[in-house]
Amino acid sequence: MRVLVLGCGKRFINVYFAILKKLGHEMFLWNRTREKSEAFCKKEGIFLVENLNDALEIKPDVVLCFIPPGVQYEIIRDLQVDCTILVETPAEDQKLLSLSKNLGVLEQWPLLPLEQFKNKIYESGLISRPYLTFNDGRSFDYHAISQLRTYMNHPLPATAKGSIKSYPNGGVVDSSEKLNSSPFEWTMGQLEMSNGGLLQYSFSYNCKSLLSIPIQFIRSYSIDGSIVTGRMKEIGNDYEYVDVRCLNKATRQVEICNVVIDRNEGVTHSVSMKDKNVEWNNPYASLDFDDQQTAIATLVDNAMNGEIYSYQNAYVDFMCINLIKMSAFQQRVINVR
Repeated sequence: MRVLVLGCGKRFINVYFAILKKLGHEMFLWNRTREKSEAFCKKEGIFLVENLNDALEIKPDVVLCFIPPGVQYEIIRDLQVDCTILVETPAEDQKLLSLSKNLGVLEQWPLLPLEQFKNKIYESGLISRPYLTFNDGRSFDYHAISQLRTYMNHPLPATAKGSIKSYPNGGVVDSSEKLNSSPFEWTMGQLEMSNGGLLQYSFSYNCKSLLSIPIQFIRSYSIDGSIVTGRMKEIGNDYEYVDVRCLNKATRQVEICNVVIDRNEGVTHSVSMKDKNVEWNNPYASLDFDDQQTAIATLVDNAMNGEIYSYQNAYVDFMCINLIKMSAFQQRVINVR
């Protein structure tokens, strides 16, 4: 498959390049600064695109855009390709919404292995889409909104209420063994969604490094079940606590489902509830991709098949977190029209 890459920054070089190379995709690179891209292409054996007017002749299967937000619109507007274009998040440029392009985003969080498994559960009908989702200190900003709205099948916000609270920190040794005395600044909010559901958000950046915040969960509650995942001790370990409960339609009793996770040295091979016929298998396990790499590989391959996380959806995620913060600063409930 052919991938046209726009931009030769650190994000592409340090994260995406190795993944695309392992996937065996043929890469074509265009960059505004020729000197940097020319050296990289020569070193890695990538075809250097000198003029974007030649993009249509390349016939890429997907375009990955790593160009800074300020100049994305003009380049994407004039880009002549017959394929999906994926841009980096955050999706904050309203002008891009007006383009008649198949435009998606490189939003990885809904495609992390455990997240893919959760959506397998919802898609199977074993548990209904949730009426309440809650980010309990686990994920941050629009990434968290993206996860929670994906569970709910992407409803729009109707009202927003938020608050920001700062609490003193006497000094705690963080995960890097450095003394962290920054205050615990929590952003908290609630979105009433267009489908009647509630989305709740709570996060402090100290959650990323301080063991003194031991419980960090992503929670979702449905009329016939619940899914809760997260960590209690180990920072960054989303697999430390996995609890899936569903209502047995025959007995009307709640069952705690047996979730089996096959994970070795950072590679998630599969997550399953075989007695419920729900299973997610990692097609990239043989490549030893970690969770982030698996999500990126899934993003790229999905886009080649026309399946994307749309720029419109990502723009709503970005607006949702901004509505929560705006409500906090203005100290009022915001009605979305």
